[in-house]
This record gives sequence, structure tokens and C-alpha cells, in this order.
Amino acid sequence: MKKFPILLTFLLLSGCAGKYSDSNITLSLGEKRALDVAEQVSLGYSTGPISLSHRKLDLHEIAGHLDMDEETAKLHLKATNVHGYYSLIANNYPPETEFILYHIDYERKVNANKTFFVNGNGILITPMDTTYVELESNFLSFSNYLPGEPIDFVLGSKDGRYFAATRIVPNPIMLKDKNGHLVSVEIASPDRKKYIVSGIGFEPFGSYMLITQFENERLVHTLQANENGEMFQLTGPTIPWVTGGEASIELRGDGIDNLITFEFQWGK
Repeated sequence: MKKFPILLTFLLLSGCAGKYSDSNITLSLGEKRALDVAEQVSLGYSTGPISLSHRKLDLHEIAGHLDMDEETAKLHLKATNVHGYYSLIANNYPPETEFILYHIDYERKVNANKTFFVNGNGILITPMDTTYVELESNFLSFSNYLPGEPIDFVLGSKDGRYFAATRIVPNPIMLKDKNGHLVSVEIASPDRKKYIVSGIGFEPFGSYMLITQFENERLVHTLQANENGEMFQLTGPTIPWVTGGEASIELRGDGIDNLITFEFQWGK
């Protein structure tokens, strides 16, 4: 059954900003900005002085949260098809400022989850019953996600001055070689015909050739890693009547001893 991320301390709030109309879809100005920031972050760009990141909870933490032993928690995750539990981490947020937490699915549908307030210590908190819960204790869980299906989380200030985003891929398509090179593939369009191939841990400013194949169509991309050894490439089939099937990735270049290659299913 298709899913939404579960915020364990859930409170759904809606903003009251002006509306922005695009292709018959009405978005608030904050939602429009959240979409723009999420897109920038997915391509490796920085979005300003504040930051938003995430971490995946380990089995010991999950077991403690569920009040189970680790073996029972492991069986529970498998039975419910939960890919994992995550926590969001926020840094450099200005005190006395209110932020809205948005989540955006791969079809680019935007949901405003709740409002967080930055206290005097720079910690984001949200009301729950008679107490307050910190952002990092506001755990997220995900189930039944497609391979490579991303979800973006964006924190945007109500005054529109600050935005930061992070992307979680609960059910990743990825390969890490013995030298620490990590290559991943994410869905990048609602029709699942566009994908972002990301590389992390490569030679800074290194030169690479990426070959993607979707059924019988072979695409060649020439890439250069950035100063952090990261690279990002949008790819996908161009033949309109092909809607899904098998795909493959090949990557070669500076610092790669053996060809990096793997296969995945694409489309609908």
C-alpha cells in the first residue's frame, strides 16, 4: 500500500501565504520556493547559510524507540516493509524564527507538514500536546517505496528569507566499489523516464565517461567531478513509446580501477 512518511510526532499545519499558479496547480509562494530549493540540492548546489541533513537510525536506536529487542525490531521492519527510520538535522538556524517543514514526493507534490520554532539555543522545536519536541527527535519512517524513489524535505522560514533541503532515498539503487566510489540512481520525473545519476568519493575535478542504457538506447555522457569529488548527471530514454524495462549504468575514468557497472529496472 502506497505510503507517506510517518512523522511520529505528527501535526499537519497549513500556511497562509499568497498563492502561485503553475500549470493549473496552485502552490503557495513558500511551496514554490521549496520546490526550487529541493531541485538545487538534488543537483549538488548549496542553498545558503542554513543547512538541513539527515541520518539513518541504526537497529539499536529503532529497537529502543519501538520498545523491542533488536531481533524483534528487525522482524517488525521486514513484516511491515519499512525501509528505515530517519532523523533530520538542522544547523545555523536563526533564533526566534518560525520554519515550515515541507515534504515533496517524486511527482513533485508538496505537503506542508508542520511548523517549527527556533528557540534561543538555535534548536528547532514543535508543540505536541503539553510539551515540545525537537526536530531531531521527530523521527520519520518509510515503507513501500520504489527503488530509487526520492523524497525531499525542506525547511523554509515563514518570512521567506531562509530555505534548506535534504533528500532521502529510502530504497536506494546504488553501488559502492572497494575504493569508496559511490554511484546511485534516483527517479527524476513523474513518468519515471528521467533519472539522476550521482557519484560521490571520486577524484576532485576528475574526468569521467558515463554510459547509460535504457532497453536498446545507449547514451554517453562526459562528466567532470567538482572540487569535492562529486558529480551529477540527468539521463533517460528519448524514445517516446518506450515506457519501462531494464537499464544499466557504466562509469569509467580517473581513479577507477575496474569498470563500475550495475543494472536496474526503470519506468512504469
